[in-house]
Order: sequence, then C-alpha cells, then structure tokens
Amino acid sequence: MYTMTFAIKEINKRSDFLSNITLGFHIRDSCDDIPVSLRATLQLVNGQPESNLPTESIRGNLSTETTTNLGCAAVDRRVSSVIIGDAGSGVSMALLRSLGSFHIPLESVHYGVCAAYTHFYPVDLNQQALDELLDVIQTKTSKVIINFSGESEMQGILREVQRRNMTGLQWIASEAWATAKSLWEKSGKLLLGTLGFAIQRADVIPGLHQHLTSLDPLSIHKTAFLTEFWEETFKCRLNDSINTHYHGEDTNHDRKTCKGTEKLDDVYSPYFDVTQLRVSYNVYKAVYLVAHALQDMSNCKDGEGPFQNGSCANPKNFKPWELLHYMKHANFSVLGKEVNFDLNGDPIAYYDLMNWQQMPDGSLSLVKVGFYDASLPSGQSLVINDSMIPWPAGQKYVAEGSLCGCEVVGLS
Repeated sequence: MYTMTFAIKEINKRSDFLSNITLGFHIRDSCDDIPVSLRATLQLVNGQPESNLPTESIRGNLSTETTTNLGCAAVDRRVSSVIIGDAGSGVSMALLRSLGSFHIPLESVHYGVCAAYTHFYPVDLNQQALDELLDVIQTKTSKVIINFSGESEMQGILREVQRRNMTGLQWIASEAWATAKSLWEKSGKLLLGTLGFAIQRADVIPGLHQHLTSLDPLSIHKTAFLTEFWEETFKCRLNDSINTHYHGEDTNHDRKTCKGTEKLDDVYSPYFDVTQLRVSYNVYKAVYLVAHALQDMSNCKDGEGPFQNGSCANPKNFKPWELLHYMKHANFSVLGKEVNFDLNGDPIAYYDLMNWQQMPDGSLSLVKVGFYDASLPSGQSLVINDSMIPWPAGQKYVAEGSLCGCEVVGLS
C-alpha cells in the first residue's frame, strides 16, 4: 500500500513527467476476503463513498496529505478508472470475473509435471480440514508436495506436520509463500530445500526504505490501516485508537499505552524489509504503467489518435477503456528494466525460482536457482541451475522418471 503512495508522490514531484496532471488515489481494505473486496471495488468504480469501510484518500497536492479513516464523504469522488488489485490472485480473479471490463491481467505458469493426486482444502483451515489434509499426505507415497496457499495457511499446515513428526517432504511453494521468511523461524527444518516461484525482485527502489520508516504515531493515528500495524508492531495501544482488530490472545485493554517515542528503526518488521522487493516492485511498476499511459494519452495529436476518426482521449476526463488502450501499448523502463506487453496486452510472465537454504548461523538464505521467462522460445522458458540446489544426499526429486510423483494441494 505504501509503495503505491510512494510511487505516486515520486511521480507528482517530477517536472519532466505528467507536468499538467496530478495523480491521486483511494485505498480500500480487502480484508483478504472476496465479498469485502468486491463491495469495495464496486464502490470505487461507481465513485460512491462508503461511511463504514476503512479507507485512505488523497488527491490534489500530495505534499499536503488529507486522510480519512471512516469514508470519503468529504472528498470530491470520481470514478476510479484504474484498480491495482490485491497481491493474492484469489481475490483478484474473483474481481476479474465480476468486472471483466477492467481486464485485470493475470498470469499463470504451467509446469511440465503431472500430479499423483490433488487435494483441496478450505480457506478457513480449521482443525478438521487440517486433519483431513495431513491424513491424505501421510497415506500417500509421494514426497513432493506443491502447495498453493497463503502464508497464514502454510503456518497452520507446518504446525500440524511438526506435531505429527512428519519428515522427508519436499515442498514446492506457490508465489504467495515462496519468500515468506517468517515461516523459517519455527519450521526451518521442515522447509529446508523448499523450491518456489517468486515475483521478480528489484534490487532497490531508491527512497522507499526512508518513506516506509518515516511513519510516526502522529502520522498514522487517524488511518485505520496503519493504526493496526503500529499497535501490532509495538504491542501497545494508541490513545483514542480506532483499531478493533487484535491478533493473538491479548485485547485492546490488555496492552499498555503507546509512549509516542516508538521508532520503526528500532524493531524488525517485514513491512520495511526492502531486501525482497517483489510484490512492492510489481506495485511500483503498476503505478508507473498508469503514469506512462496517461503521458502517452497526453501526447496524442487530434486527427492522429487511436480512436474513432483519429480522435484522442482527454487525459483529465477519460473513460477506463481509453486508458486501457494506452496501458496495453505502453513500453517503458523502470529501475533499468524494460516493461512491455504481448499482442494481447498481457505482461510478459517472469518468475525467479527460489531455493530455501540454511546459512551457517542457522538463518534462511533465499537463493535464486533458476527462472521462468515466457518471452523465451517454447521449451526454453524454464531454466534451472541444478548444481546450485543442495539436494539431500542421494536424492534428486525432480527427475525424468518421477514426473507424476508429486501431490498438489491448495485452497478451494
């Protein structure tokens, strides 16, 4: 979320780019829930305020921020022509089915393996569902498991695997948890050797770390999203807190009052860990894609435009499909890397293949051992440097003779 606001502010400060246009945004909490996400999305595309959904809005001069925690009734609302979707594909796919006119791009990677069997489990992974899942894994002979789930679901699975003392499993991670370092702390031994496809990583986004760590109690006090983050990070309660969602067993009344001297530089949080800029990098590119599309729209000359009779779109009053045309044809670079699209207007799929390896001090090292690049010729898109993978002695799981020796499990 704050990578998006950082990119928008960065663009608005530039004098050589979109000089006559100021970007703004509205943020809605998906709650990682499809009905909630759909409701919020419909509100955005219809330009209607909602008084009981957590939100943050900024438009106009972004150097002076205006935020609201309980709706946008006081903000001059316009239809949101662009939606940057949730990081989880499940929510985004549901929105795509309901709002097909937005043509939100979704990529899928097809692997040259077949599954011995497939088991689906619910998003609400209760003990009964866990028992059913682990019973299936224990009764099968396959040891390679491709698990499509989020980080929180994987935590529950690993707790049960550990309780049952199950060993010898080779995990293949979906993108949602392929770089989830938090899983290593309690389940490192179980995850050693895990392979997973991750979104391409940016080495650095200049200025982002400073932007993320510049938050203080005064700047986050009236923003519901950040209030919860602050109270969870420091295990304290802000005065007049608007947060009602607490993790773990403690409640609002159990926590001490925040002192106001807390600093993010003094603690570790995945929030400002910029060593794995993957989802953040995609968000950063998404904002710049919109900006470049608007710039191309602004450069259009009447009579030479892409629409009926050579007409151009008005960059200050355009239709979503007009912007979409320019987004599909955009070609630019961000942080030294090219961003372009295929003939269908879809982004060229690229994923890093990561291997979970243990450092001498016991910490986790995420090592890139290959990649998937859809722009390469057929049969050459998946590249694996097998010599970089420390397989257990005498074993090699990905072998020609065992293409059907894996299990696919995932959320239903």
